[in-house]
Amino acid sequence: ADNEVVVHEDRRGQGVGKALMRAAMARSFSAWQADALYTHVEADNEVAYRLYKSCGFEDHSEERKFSGATDLGRLVLLKALPPSAPAAAAPPPS
Repeated sequence: ADNEVVVHEDRRGQGVGKALMRAAMARSFSAWQADALYTHVEADNEVAYRLYKSCGFEDHSEERKFSGATDLGRLVLLKALPPSAPAAAAPPPS
């Protein structure tokens, strides 16, 4: 499903976007058992790119996309995996 969330200009830079993204990711992994999440961002959109990276997305691929005669530029596909299960605690010393 495609969704778009935009933070109002007055609230940008306050962690709202990151909180929304992390909540959506958590819901996707827990409630819908997603195996992985994907998003794309234009390579020159540094703000969005940094947001996704800070939420656990990693570069997955890059490609040049075209729509009609309009060059949309290089898109970077990002992928996030579910959070790892916590490591098992070591047994107490005997």
